[in-house]
Amino acid sequence: MVKIDKKTSYKISYLGWICACLVVMIHVPIPAERYSSGWLLSEIFSYGVCLIAVPFFFIVSGFFLGRHIGEKGWWLKEVKKRITSLLIPFFIFNFLYWLIFDHNIEGLSLIGLLKIIIGTPFGYPTLGPLWYVRSLFLYVVLSIILSRLSCGGAIIGLWIISFVFLLFEPSLGDNKVYLFLKYTVSLQNMFYFVVGIYLSNHGAPLISKKQTWGSLIFAVLILFAKMLMDTFVGDCSNAWRVMFCPLLLIAFYNIFPLVNVSSKLLKLAFPVFLLHYFMVIPLSHISISTSTVYGFVLNYLIMLGGAIGLSVCIKVFCPVKVYKILFGNRC
Repeated sequence: MVKIDKKTSYKISYLGWICACLVVMIHVPIPAERYSSGWLLSEIFSYGVCLIAVPFFFIVSGFFLGRHIGEKGWWLKEVKKRITSLLIPFFIFNFLYWLIFDHNIEGLSLIGLLKIIIGTPFGYPTLGPLWYVRSLFLYVVLSIILSRLSCGGAIIGLWIISFVFLLFEPSLGDNKVYLFLKYTVSLQNMFYFVVGIYLSNHGAPLISKKQTWGSLIFAVLILFAKMLMDTFVGDCSNAWRVMFCPLLLIAFYNIFPLVNVSSKLLKLAFPVFLLHYFMVIPLSHISISTSTVYGFVLNYLIMLGGAIGLSVCIKVFCPVKVYKILFGNRC
């Protein structure tokens, strides 16, 4: 098990907060006007740089789980812990989102209510971004198997499977097996979770400044090539992501500037992740086009600021026990 010093612990929390902010940007409404300045920002950030956010969370989750593998009763303890920290918030916020924005109670059956709370394994849950929570809980349940894959050869094999899956994704249609692998299993993110377990056992490899900057340059070139493909050839498959994200993650972890941030703000990362999508509906009633730089940035700031403000209000006005239940024992 790799020991974590205070500096590394802070770095992980800080970068986790940055990634929560990146997730918010992914969900800024897509600019309607193709090739506009807002569309360019969206392609570079929302569907480029920000894509490292969820892989980072999966790596960190695998890393912290991996530290307990081998302890007596570790698997059951980890599953029980994630029921509180992941599954209960998943059920609550799916229901709240439906209750606030859809709430079509007429003719609602018990099975229909369960579908709202649990979601379908062949698509996104009621609150779309919570697919991450569902997949992560699945990985924790499967960790007794996935932990055996945390070796170099198996990790490379997972990467290849992810690449091939995403490469042929456009031709797979509405096949139920494919939809389950895409929305619930999320093969490419299983790769990141297993990488996290590997890092917890072996430590991070030593990466020189040359390698770090080389990773960044290659990541930028891949993103640029993807944008050219989209512009002149048409939408390409998502296979580029399994090359782009690992390279950018290396650079992100090693060269992103660290600043001192209040621990109270860092603890809002998960609440912001859960609440930011609630801002999309109010935004749809505000006529601020995301096709301009100003409109795109303003939409993002409204979503992020709204999620932070709502998180703080809930923390201030909710009883501590309720807040802990809502946000998985995080306070």
